[in-house]
Amino acid sequence: MKYKIKYVYKTGNSFNTYTDEGELEIDWTDLSVAKQNLKRIKEHYDFYKEINSYFSDKTDEELIEENKSKDWFYTEKRLIAYEEGKKEDYCVIDKKETKKWKDQGYIIDTIISKDSATNYLILYTDENKPFQFWPQWCGYFETLISAEIIPDENDMKIEF
Repeated sequence: MKYKIKYVYKTGNSFNTYTDEGELEIDWTDLSVAKQNLKRIKEHYDFYKEINSYFSDKTDEELIEENKSKDWFYTEKRLIAYEEGKKEDYCVIDKKETKKWKDQGYIIDTIISKDSATNYLILYTDENKPFQFWPQWCGYFETLISAEIIPDENDMKIEF
């Protein structure tokens, strides 16, 4: 038997909201792997909510540092330039501009992209291969309501 993960989330715009649902585009024959992925979704969504909360006691950098070693965490490095003592005022730069920024006295470093870390997560296949996934429930107007493992019985139903 194959298993899929079904999700239900609230979405909309400034004027109205509605509930939508879907299924992840991958499936599993190993139920324990599907359960591990369900747990990864929960952990990522908890991270997503906290990093986007006005009430978190932690900075974005602290939350990224706490979670970056987790197997669901998507890491995309960005090259930055900043003035001594003003790292919080960094500029994302292109690799080709490194010399120009260094010549102007800026410090060059890398950071993990908050946007990528919050808007992607890694799930795993039955063969333990990573699968980069963009969760539809992560967005300004979106809220994840539930996720569950369901049997994938596509051969038991036809639609017209």
